[in-house]
Amino acid sequence: MAVKITSKARFDTNRILEQVLPKAFDHALQTAQAKAQLLRCPEHHQGATISMQGSGTTRQMIINGCCDTFRKKVRQVVTQK
Repeated sequence: MAVKITSKARFDTNRILEQVLPKAFDHALQTAQAKAQLLRCPEHHQGATISMQGSGTTRQMIINGCCDTFRKKVRQVVTQK
């Protein structure tokens, strides 16, 4: 006897992405901020601020700091796994 299994459950991928993406980006931002929190520029003794800019899947992480060398160092620390 063959049993036919039918399912009416469908995944609304757009709705799932709308729910998951903000949480994922918030988590990435909090992780980056925690990693950069204790870093200070050795020359200027200032910290860095990290924020997200954009919406949807086109968000960018913005790193603000006192000089290019320090921003590059913060970026290296933040992107390490």
